[in-house]
Amino acid sequence: MIFIKTNARMLAQQIKMKMPEFEQAARHEFDDLMNTSLQYMKGICPVHSGRLKDSIEITRYPMLKGSTGATFSASVGPNPEMAPYWMYPERGTGESSGKYVKAIDKRVKWGTHPGTPAQAYIERTKVFTEMMLPMTASKIIQDQQRVWNTIQVPSPT
Repeated sequence: MIFIKTNARMLAQQIKMKMPEFEQAARHEFDDLMNTSLQYMKGICPVHSGRLKDSIEITRYPMLKGSTGATFSASVGPNPEMAPYWMYPERGTGESSGKYVKAIDKRVKWGTHPGTPAQAYIERTKVFTEMMLPMTASKIIQDQQRVWNTIQVPSPT
């Protein structure tokens, strides 16, 4: 039988000292995912004036730390203050009475507006981001493995 004893306290201290590096590696990959999602959404967003596209941004929420480590949270989407009509291109609009006449830039009382089809740019970005999650998780694991490999295991006493 082989019995190996190591200094667990020293190992725990080294791991604790490396926690910021673990979190930094995870934050880097998470930020990459959010930036990729941002560019994807801007790329598929319908453009009329450009205001909706320009309003798309990343909103980061405070990092939570729990017993299992850091939790990063963010959302990608249009800023409703800059583009309060964001839901119409996303969900589409139904038929409405009155027809918009571009030549006079007004809606007239006769005729109907056929509505606009849903573009689902937010939903499509959600699906894209969910498809990217396994690759992002793999990158986080690789980054954390590199950090883990720098930890010196104390020699047995």
